[in-house]
Amino acid sequence: MFEPSADDWLGETDGLGNPDGAKASGWSGKVSGLLFDHFGDFEGLTLESYAGSQQRFFSQESAIHHLAKQAWLERYVVTVITVSAQSRRVRRLLIRGYSS
Repeated sequence: MFEPSADDWLGETDGLGNPDGAKASGWSGKVSGLLFDHFGDFEGLTLESYAGSQQRFFSQESAIHHLAKQAWLERYVVTVITVSAQSRRVRRLLIRGYSS
């Protein structure tokens, strides 16, 4: 059975390319927390990798909030895809569909 890797999801889909030439990057693990600002608005998520490291990722999109919350509650393995290795802004959130 073919299962796409994170690399399969990192390519451009809008056809415009990145003017800075940055390559998309992805991090996999489980959502370990949801981030909110001082007004209670969704700000992002924290992701724990298989090695135990924690990364923060940022998004104010309500759809990302909903998906991250579901992945957090259900303990799904996810891949967070950003525009570049230096960015922590969520470009895509791939829910792997299984938990361990």
